Amino acid sequence: MSRKRKIKKSKRNLRKSMIIEGKLTKNKRGFGFVCPENGDDVFVSGRDMNGAMNGDIVRVKARENYRRHGAFEGYIIKIIERSCQYIVGHLIRERGLYLVNPINNNNDYIMVSKKNIGASKPGDVVKAKILRYPKRRLYC
Repeated sequence: MSRKRKIKKSKRNLRKSMIIEGKLTKNKRGFGFVCPENGDDVFVSGRDMNGAMNGDIVRVKARENYRRHGAFEGYIIKIIERSCQYIVGHLIRERGLYLVNPINNNNDYIMVSKKNIGASKPGDVVKAKILRYPKRRLYC
């Protein structure tokens, strides 16, 4: 014999969402905030970055945080404009890969192929041009 249960609707789905454009300010721990020209900042977790880097102009789908009233959280839908084309940092070798560890800690590591290293060796300060930007959580 089975019972009929009443299904409760989640309060999370009742929150209204909105589309906001602004500049992404990333923290070195992975999360960031989108700062629109007018209005409150929108929190974006590290897994919702969608390949955006620090300083990019992005479009975010934001909704009110159900734990903290008045605060907004969201995820990046589209990257409108990239902020940087070059990264300056220290060349490091990790597990057979060459990476550029940016001097500005808010940016992500940049992967460099062995044929593009030239005479540089690990520990040198290098300037790397970004040829492909990251998608989701991958290196560029």
